[in-house]
Amino acid sequence: MFKLPLGLFSVEGENKKERVIPIGVTAKLALKEYLEKGRPKLLKEGHNFLFVNRHGAMLSRQGFWKVLKQIAKEADIHKTITPQVIRNSFAAHMLENGADVRIVSELLGHANLMNTLVYLQQPKVRLKETYSKFHPRA
Repeated sequence: MFKLPLGLFSVEGENKKERVIPIGVTAKLALKEYLEKGRPKLLKEGHNFLFVNRHGAMLSRQGFWKVLKQIAKEADIHKTITPQVIRNSFAAHMLENGADVRIVSELLGHANLMNTLVYLQQPKVRLKETYSKFHPRA
């Protein structure tokens, strides 16, 4: 489901669990352009994946990581950037700026709220350092 005018789309996560993902204006515009111009050129008939690789098949977790490493290299970032680092930075940034822990827990797909509370136990200085080092808009 893509409801770009609302800034939402849903994905099927682990165990066939549906997750609704909110996206900002910049991401929405980029996704719209990808859906209109890039994806149709790559997508193989019969597939309905949002992100596809150059062969038209589903973009794998490893494929995403490869793209992420390339973007970090182009941005002259010398630290190891992984999907987990981005996920942790996202959670820490949201909580540091006052987001409701239950909402962050839902966005992360945590079944147990205690898994999200771990991000609140980090010292605030560490949160700021992580944000400054890894968040693209820092």
